[in-house]
Amino acid sequence: MSLTNIFNDVIKNNKNFNYGLNQKRFNGKVSTAAVNMGSTKGRGSTTRMFNYCTQHSEEPSECINAFISIAAVTPPPDILFNTSSFNNFNIPSYYKTGLLAAVNRWNKFLQFEPSTVQLIKNYNEYKNWNGIEMIGFELTTNPDYIAQTQLIYIGYTSFVVKFILRINTTQISEFSTPDVICDVLTHELGHVLGFSSYVIRENNVSSGQEIMPNIRTSTTYIDSPLVLLSEYCPNTVDAYNYYEINREWQQTGIETGNYNKIIKAPTMVVETTGSPGSTNLHLSGFPYYSVETITTGGTTRSRYLKAGIMNEIMTTGWSTSSGSSRKYISAISLGYLYDLHSKLDGTTNYYNYKRKLSKYSSEITKTEFTSAHIVEFYGN
Repeated sequence: MSLTNIFNDVIKNNKNFNYGLNQKRFNGKVSTAAVNMGSTKGRGSTTRMFNYCTQHSEEPSECINAFISIAAVTPPPDILFNTSSFNNFNIPSYYKTGLLAAVNRWNKFLQFEPSTVQLIKNYNEYKNWNGIEMIGFELTTNPDYIAQTQLIYIGYTSFVVKFILRINTTQISEFSTPDVICDVLTHELGHVLGFSSYVIRENNVSSGQEIMPNIRTSTTYIDSPLVLLSEYCPNTVDAYNYYEINREWQQTGIETGNYNKIIKAPTMVVETTGSPGSTNLHLSGFPYYSVETITTGGTTRSRYLKAGIMNEIMTTGWSTSSGSSRKYISAISLGYLYDLHSKLDGTTNYYNYKRKLSKYSSEITKTEFTSAHIVEFYGN
């Protein structure tokens, strides 16, 4: 029986009940008080409630807030996506299966910070928000992409609250393997979770200091690649170094050597596509060599190498053919999502996510990733 019904029944029919009510839902909210129906003492006694309500309100249930403190309902902290919103669209079963599998892959490693959920719900438009919602789904034959997501942020924060998903049916279809469909949609949901080049600014204003992504052009590497700085993305660059991708030339003989000396890097190469301000951000699948050179054995070559990454879920340029290799969520992509935050008061960093598992946990181990998932290189 609802709290409203109990009050109406008791007041209108003058019956005595002895219901213990603790944290019961009332009009979509949760009370923070316990009400013992039948009590005659205290601020929450039925005697005081009934007398007040019958004297001051034609609808007794409307005066309950005079006695019970009301607090907003907060969704579980481990939600990422409001998967019930997927049901609002006629999604073919093979796509929907892949989409739900993709949700589960990310959900294994991430959960929202409860404070972030509350920050989102503080915006009146999102007071009933219950995870990132799909608000559009389209099947296209657009040759420009395999699949695409359009993201809806709250202002200049890092909070993605809604998205639209588009799938190119000429690239992935009912004839694609479930693994390929799942990988493509896992990639797209990575963007939805915040893997983008969208500029996050302090205090959620256009004039605020740029917090992320702080993508910069490197002048120390040939072709001037774009890089993320460890100053702004510490978890991302730390994971990049964990996989031992950054190398220095090591002489092994008079005319022999290789880029096998592992060194720590303060930056990590990324790629952006589209027009300026595009939300397309990916890990680089290509190796980059330093401007600084070293001459050994009569040969001059770049001293440092940032190897490319292959078969990682957030890289670009991978095939959707049924024979292609699986793509993995590595600690690098997770690191970028762990770095996402907003600063709404000029002092405090409000992080979007926290880890569910230990540091460097991912779908692929360090040994597997380092031995088989960085681009082969032969020196320039």
